[in-house]
Amino acid sequence: QNSEFQDKIDSILDFKGYKTYFVSDLCKSLGLDSEDLTAAKSKLLSEFLAKSDVSIEPDAKLTAKGLKSSDKVVLFRPSANNINLESWKSSVNLLDLSMSVALAEGSADNKEEEHTIDFIVRHFKLNKNEATRLRFRTILLKESKFSVSALAKKLASTLTMKQGEAIAKFLFSIAALDGQLDSEEIAVLERSYKAFN
Repeated sequence: QNSEFQDKIDSILDFKGYKTYFVSDLCKSLGLDSEDLTAAKSKLLSEFLAKSDVSIEPDAKLTAKGLKSSDKVVLFRPSANNINLESWKSSVNLLDLSMSVALAEGSADNKEEEHTIDFIVRHFKLNKNEATRLRFRTILLKESKFSVSALAKKLASTLTMKQGEAIAKFLFSIAALDGQLDSEEIAVLERSYKAFN
């Protein structure tokens, strides 16, 4: 049974680089009965993908959460599975909030993405696999809607006052990267700063 499922996994991996899926579509491609995957099933899927040198983001091995049918995931290769869980969680929180600032005016350019990822990689001392996973996560974030206040509160709860000030300056630097601040960016910054007190 495991070998049959692995064959189905291999049959959907006819891509180079990466491919995005809605979980419902991914489940149909793999012949899975349930479109919502429990944390255990999501973790098992991740393990089967890893056997084919492919990673999934978000990954239940890191989040301990299941995937809903309406969720979007990205499959990418080569795999990036040597992840420090503690630094990864913090870096994801910051990436999600940073991208909400970058996307406030509708889209993020490569300069904003690189500035964001470079800062996070240096700040959390991420390894190559973690940096790779971050880059593929941005693909999903560009197609997502954010609750900026919720993201900021989640991140703020893990920071000291000094760290919060450093992150606030960084968020401002993303918004100001193109030399101007528009009303949407200011609104996102204000909600973020409120969470950081």
